[in-house]
Amino acid sequence: MTTKRSAGARVVVSLAKGASAVHVWLYRRTDGRRGGTIQGVPHLLITTVGRRTGLERTRPIGYCEADGVLIVAGSNGGSDPMPSWVYNLRSNPKAEVQIGPVKQAVVATEALGDEYQRRWAELTERYPVFLKYPKKTKRRIPVMLLQPIDG
Repeated sequence: MTTKRSAGARVVVSLAKGASAVHVWLYRRTDGRRGGTIQGVPHLLITTVGRRTGLERTRPIGYCEADGVLIVAGSNGGSDPMPSWVYNLRSNPKAEVQIGPVKQAVVATEALGDEYQRRWAELTERYPVFLKYPKKTKRRIPVMLLQPIDG
């Protein structure tokens, strides 16, 4: 079953996609000197393979690093739809991240149970801006762990 979006919702989605595309372009063009930090939160670019299209998709995402892994949250700014990159990683956990000028292959796992609580706490203690997102949506915000692949 597909749901139809209102005209206003379609405009908002289109604007968000356009802003994301500009963010990715600017980040790549400046090796992260522009768009590498937003509201005090460092950002990376993640490139996943679309689960339905098979096409590569790149999105900017806020992150923190702890214990050798990158912690990212599928907050989508607190909006109700889950970000597509989460579905893509659940379907195919291999991805590429770019932090500044450095690109790295990663494999993703979803934090669950106690690990979810611990990783969410690590993220929100460093960057409290993430605390506002669960208040804006009814869905549980997933936390993904991106482990660099050697080589």
